[in-house]
Amino acid sequence: MKFKRFLKRAGIALSLLLVTLIWLTPMWLTLVASLKSQEDYASTPVWAWPEHLNFQTFGWIIANADISQKIMNSLTIAGGAAIISVTMGFFIAYAISIGRLKYRGTVIAICIVTFALPQESMAFPVFTFTKMIGVYGSMAPVYIALGILGSAFAAYLLQAVMNHFPKELVEAAHIDGASKLQTMFRVVLPVMRPSVATVFLLMFVNAWNEYWFPILLLPERADQPLPMAIAEAFGQPSFTSTGIDPVFASAASILAIIPSVFLYLQFQKALVRGVTLGAN
Repeated sequence: MKFKRFLKRAGIALSLLLVTLIWLTPMWLTLVASLKSQEDYASTPVWAWPEHLNFQTFGWIIANADISQKIMNSLTIAGGAAIISVTMGFFIAYAISIGRLKYRGTVIAICIVTFALPQESMAFPVFTFTKMIGVYGSMAPVYIALGILGSAFAAYLLQAVMNHFPKELVEAAHIDGASKLQTMFRVVLPVMRPSVATVFLLMFVNAWNEYWFPILLLPERADQPLPMAIAEAFGQPSFTSTGIDPVFASAASILAIIPSVFLYLQFQKALVRGVTLGAN
């Protein structure tokens, strides 16, 4: 029995290690390529660490690609979308789980279907509507559209955690004379903060990597976020037959993920607590 348990644990550990290696491999290749010169990349294996670190590509991108403006655009879009998603999702989840909405099953199904719909199916209505009301070309329609779409997934996640919320706390608040809004913001929200922070981080990263709506609604180069700049980087002239400069594109990708990594490190404890809150 002990030997079987050992084999089972060893198999699980090896499987997790394999998945981790598969996940880390493209990140390692991107990091290595970004630190090489064009000559080193052409003459050394793609996985080999460079003998001499080259940061000139990063410097060129920062100096010539207006990276600070792209980052601010991405922060505006991702932050606005995440705030809208979490705010709407929290109200919907509260109505479903604690408010005991009558048609809660239907609302949950709508949330799942809404988030599962491909964005391409909403392209024409969103594009046409922004043209009709005269806001085409501004960032507000981008993060509002992403926020509304993301709120469906946020509501689904938050209601799953709120289903485990202690009913005694809500009942005690009602006995003390608290209104529904007071119960929501003074009782439920403080307990739910780790989960709200987790959902905010997920929605932020999802909107940070968004490409479809910005390219659809932001024709001006000055308003474009980082993913569109990376797409341009993959179209730079190159010594390769594909027309892609791997060093330039890798450096642009590394610069693009730094803010997301920073946010993850800042929210790491809240992320773990948010994931485990429902189980506790």
